[in-house]
Amino acid sequence: MPATTYIGKSINMFWDGIFHFFCMLVVLAGIILMWKLLSRKDIDRAGKLFGGGLLLGWGLFNIVEGLIDHQILKLHNVIEFSTDHNTGNFIFLGVSVMMLIIGYVLVNRKHQHP
Repeated sequence: MPATTYIGKSINMFWDGIFHFFCMLVVLAGIILMWKLLSRKDIDRAGKLFGGGLLLGWGLFNIVEGLIDHQILKLHNVIEFSTDHNTGNFIFLGVSVMMLIIGYVLVNRKHQHP
């Protein structure tokens, strides 16, 4: 909905709040699952699983959000006050792909004993 009127802005903010509440529930579920994993003895606690998981999740979310909101639905842009919106949007997607790759490498890297 165009945010050109008070009603449009209010509706957009309401649904944005619902979206962020859902995201908070997903993060809470992830924290609970991670906490349960820490009781296992075969978990690598070096931080690579945690850091890689964060990068994987963040990168995947950004790619999905960037493709749907920026490219398909054109709801908003990374840099709104620019003459060329695509540059910022594609840089956002590129950084997100890099985060996804780095996260994948960290999560799948085997623990090396010295």
